[in-house]
Amino acid sequence: MFDGIVRTLTNIKHVPKLEKNLVSLSYLERSGYSFSSRARSGVLNISNGAMVVMRGKRLDNNLYRMEGSVVTGESDAAAASQDQEGAYRMWHYRLGHMSDKGLRELSRRGLISDLEDGATGKICEPCQMGK
Repeated sequence: MFDGIVRTLTNIKHVPKLEKNLVSLSYLERSGYSFSSRARSGVLNISNGAMVVMRGKRLDNNLYRMEGSVVTGESDAAAASQDQEGAYRMWHYRLGHMSDKGLRELSRRGLISDLEDGATGKICEPCQMGK
């Protein structure tokens, strides 16, 4: 999802001719997730306990486009093929929006994995807003 972690959705319905994937908020709620939205920013957060696991932006048609990408197949294979940007973003979020320099230093010391030498990421929206 938006933080680079692969999430598995179960009990899904497949509509071959549908061009987009839909997620039912009521199904997620019954599965133990909660959601909140901010009217002004148009952001929808889906949480599991205190952790936001999915995030989406409201479109002009009042639907939300979730951040992340769809991965099909075995989750181990999907996690192994995770791109560097996704790994960078995951560590950036997990470590409280740590800077590029800080993440590279932790990687150099072997304290975090999955980052190649010189890996950087785009500045996330909360970090841009904080500048």
